[in-house]
Amino acid sequence: MRALSQEVDSTDPMSIAAILAILIGLVVIFLLRIPIVLGLVVLIILVYILQIMSSQHQHPMYYSTVALNLAFFPYDLITGSRAYTVFTSMFLHASMIHLIFNVFALIFIGMMLENRIGKTRFFLIFLVAGIIGGLTWAAIHWGDLTIAVGASGGIMGTLGAFARLFGKERIRMLLLFMPLPPMPAYLIFVMLLLIDLVIALTSVFPIAAEAHIGGAIAGFLIAPLIMKVPSRLRQPEARRIHLSTLRELATTSELRKTLDNIESETVPEIQLVWLEHFMKKVRCPRCGSGPGIKGNTLLCKCGWKVKL
Repeated sequence: MRALSQEVDSTDPMSIAAILAILIGLVVIFLLRIPIVLGLVVLIILVYILQIMSSQHQHPMYYSTVALNLAFFPYDLITGSRAYTVFTSMFLHASMIHLIFNVFALIFIGMMLENRIGKTRFFLIFLVAGIIGGLTWAAIHWGDLTIAVGASGGIMGTLGAFARLFGKERIRMLLLFMPLPPMPAYLIFVMLLLIDLVIALTSVFPIAAEAHIGGAIAGFLIAPLIMKVPSRLRQPEARRIHLSTLRELATTSELRKTLDNIESETVPEIQLVWLEHFMKKVRCPRCGSGPGIKGNTLLCKCGWKVKL
């Protein structure tokens, strides 16, 4: 992507509105317990609209004050006054195609991961991976006048985390909206890393592939650390649960598969994620509703309960 020739105007009202929309939007998402993926998609689309509204040519990048003020330039790290752009640039996009692909990818992999590990953990992975991805790109393009925008670094980070935590799970991937056969998550992760590496080495496309690679590797590496962050749903530790009890509750193929993952997993934090996923899917054998957990007891409002 090319750098814009306009001068930065930190007092531009549209740019200020975009920054406030991002910050206030994130606060509202957590306060109202809105799914992070859904909230991020809304914020990304809102900022894209503001990009176009602030452009003289109704374009998300050309002469758009929002794009200029919130996009990430490598030298932003030198001045320090615009270091925040490594974060705000994650909500900008260069075109409608760029926006559609990133929103689709965020929904595709993000919803699966957020459902497994919870909102806070998911957002931390997305945020840290996105920032590290931006810093990786800046380190390689230090001194260049190019800019980086897009949520791809954070999205690739969530894929890296999924591959680290649930690498053997087979998921479907779409190639240009065409479905491919189900493949293990770790294989999809490696394939996309190789594609980004080729793009980075050949510069065939105007894509910040280095940010993708940096974000993906960051997500893969930090996933076990992020899993140590306490879950909002305080579940009992898997090693203290009688697996015979869980087998009685595993009445569907999905629950039985999840139970197999609980039994085979050796990392306590990941084992706990599988357990939390199991508890979300289990149903009361008496009334069919979703029971809750109190201490080491699974109980339902109908009066049914069982010791774990």
